[in-house]
Order: sequence, then C-alpha cells, then structure tokens
Amino acid sequence: MNVHAVGVERQVTLLDLLISKIALEFLTQSAAFVIICTGLILLGGAELPHDPIGVMVVFWGCMAVGAGLGLANMAVARVFPLVNTVLGPIKRLSVFISGVIFTASQLPSFALPWFSWNPVFHAIELARTLWYPAYRTPIGDPWYIALVALFLFAFGIAA
Repeated sequence: MNVHAVGVERQVTLLDLLISKIALEFLTQSAAFVIICTGLILLGGAELPHDPIGVMVVFWGCMAVGAGLGLANMAVARVFPLVNTVLGPIKRLSVFISGVIFTASQLPSFALPWFSWNPVFHAIELARTLWYPAYRTPIGDPWYIALVALFLFAFGIAA
C-alpha cells in the first residue's frame, strides 16, 4: 500500500519538528542553567544574582539568537551545502569573540564597535550587569538582541 497516496497530507510538517526541537532545547537548557547556577551559589559560594529574572530573560534572548541562527543556517545549507564546512571554524572562533573570556571594558577602544555587532556579546555584558550591579558595561542593548533574534527567525522560516 502506498503511504504517500494522492490527496493525503502529512500531519507533522518540518516546521512542527523544528518548533518541538526548539521548545525541547529551550526547556532543557533553562533547567540546566538554573541547576548549575543554584549549585554554584549553594556549593561554590557564588554571589546571588542581583536580578535573577533579568539574567534568565537575557539567557533566553541568547538562546533565541542561537535558535534563529540555526534556522537561518539550515535554510542556507539546503541551497549551499558547503556553508556548514565554512561555518565550522567560524563557530569555534565565535566563542572567543562572544565576551565569555573578557569584558567590554578590557577591549581597546577601536575594537569595541566591531565586537558590538555580536548579539551574544551584548547578552553576556547584560548578564554581567544584571548579576553584579556594580559592573557597568559600555554596551548591552536588549532590543538589539531581540531584533537580531527576530530577524534570524523570520529569515530562517521564510527561507
């Protein structure tokens, strides 16, 4: 019997699978983030965040940028399969330019405008500000993070 009979539509689409995968990652990573932060606070003597809800919102914004980038990457890779080969080293480099290892105030003044294009850099700087109220960052725009995530989602779904 032909499963793909004429006139029968699939009930589960590719978009359904993408949404479920994003929801699964969102919930799993959020739980892991809360567990790790709680463990570091209770066992490691880390400071309580000044604004824990704000830190979670910034974390979710960072995840939204990553999900949008994944959708956009998937759409482009369907047309240009070589893009995954090219993006491999760039993804590794992105860890170093995300601001995890250094702060914005440690950058030379000529480099800050270039690094400020990275929405993850904005998110990490905002998280530092929300965790430690004494820390002041020269960048960290939540609207920039939201707009980049929205643009990447829209591009990925449209493509």
